Amino acid sequence: MIDLLEKAVKIIPSDKNCHLFLGFAYYHDEQYELAEREFEEAMKYMEPEERQLFNSIESIITPTEKMALKSDPRRYHRNVARMWQMKDPLILTDINERKLEHISRIAYANLRFSDFDKGIEGWKTDPGKVHIRFGEPETLYRTRPEIGSSDDPRNPLNHSKEVWLYPDFEFIFEDRFLQNRYEFAWGNTPENDYRNVYERMIAETPDYYDFIQQDRIIEIATDISEFRGSSNKTKLSLSYAIPADSIHFVYRENKWQSVLNQGIFILNEDGHRVFQSSKPVQFNETDQYKVSNEKYLLNQAEFENRSGSYQLIFEVQDPESKKHASLRRNIEISSISGNGLALSNVQLAFRIERDTSEGYYYTREDLEILPNPLKRFNAGDPVFIYYEIYNLQKNENGLTSFNVEYTISPNKMDESPVKKILQRLRLISPSGDITTSYPFEGNSVTEYQYQQIGLGSFSAGDYSLTLRITDLNADETATEKIHFELEE
Repeated sequence: MIDLLEKAVKIIPSDKNCHLFLGFAYYHDEQYELAEREFEEAMKYMEPEERQLFNSIESIITPTEKMALKSDPRRYHRNVARMWQMKDPLILTDINERKLEHISRIAYANLRFSDFDKGIEGWKTDPGKVHIRFGEPETLYRTRPEIGSSDDPRNPLNHSKEVWLYPDFEFIFEDRFLQNRYEFAWGNTPENDYRNVYERMIAETPDYYDFIQQDRIIEIATDISEFRGSSNKTKLSLSYAIPADSIHFVYRENKWQSVLNQGIFILNEDGHRVFQSSKPVQFNETDQYKVSNEKYLLNQAEFENRSGSYQLIFEVQDPESKKHASLRRNIEISSISGNGLALSNVQLAFRIERDTSEGYYYTREDLEILPNPLKRFNAGDPVFIYYEIYNLQKNENGLTSFNVEYTISPNKMDESPVKKILQRLRLISPSGDITTSYPFEGNSVTEYQYQQIGLGSFSAGDYSLTLRITDLNADETATEKIHFELEE
């Protein structure tokens, strides 16, 4: 198809359909830059109404969203661009894969459902509208017309039907006028009237799309910890773990390496980017860390932002294997400013050392930390924690005085119902909790603390760690809690 259409656009360079179908072929061959080029070329030769369809987002949003979009004509084009940006599955790439999919679906609708002799364009037909909204069905089959099998006695003909099956829904079209032109099937009830089904679906599920194929997804574990930043901002520390066997290593500079593209984007409630950072990250094959029988590559990224409600988008791409990891999460960034005692999040780590030459550690203050975003440790290995204490009060001698207490508790979900009842009746005492407490003195109102916790006597299972800091000078207390797992 690509070979034929490349010849066709040279012979008739102003034919919109040649460019459109060539872009469709490039898209399905995963040549996305070439697909985008051909789609843009095709739109040069379209009528304004059709060009608007390709650029507009109206055909994949709900009717309510469509009304809101049109309610402010002055911001219409800016809001359309913002909505397309929000639907972009991979911000790190130079193209918007969702918009390319949209254009590709329209191209297919024109290729498959148009009747050029009758002036019928595929994107205006009922099957074309469904394809643009919901893409290709998993299964499609067609029935033959039959006489005498219709449920309607006034019309003994049972029309030829085309059935499109999706994972959770279906559409049925029928050739009502025997012209090989399929429209939404009629029905005596709303559930069997597929124009009604379509209207309901576009209100509930207007955008049906999954860009990243399952075999190209990198399963990634992430953890976000908050610390005090500069100028009343909060510093976010995002650590992540990638299964080492999910990415591709290349031998260069006398060692096996993998260079991944990493991107962090923070969007406010209006969808505007308030922070963005993208850069290549290099891993050496020797940097793998083993938990149970699995090996991981670990990394850490830090950035600052003001407190508030945001959407976090974090992406990692392996250009060699074309695999992707993508995290999209609504986050509430806390404010760690103020004058009272405050405590950062507790960050779990495999190791924390004062000085090391290991390349996969990251540095915070004068410590080098190997983060554990998995929140899983090998049973018998020590658990390291890092945290920061803010706004400690000094006494008349200019010294701070505070108490550190942490408690390790088994996850009560692991205990049997009978054991829980006996504990509630005080017939047996809660077992497994270990509390450690010790005092500190210092001369700084901010403390950067870490502890190594030995859990050699603990069996495999889920646990929680509760950290309690008491400022003895101000009689104030701050508490943080984190969960982790011990594995055999």
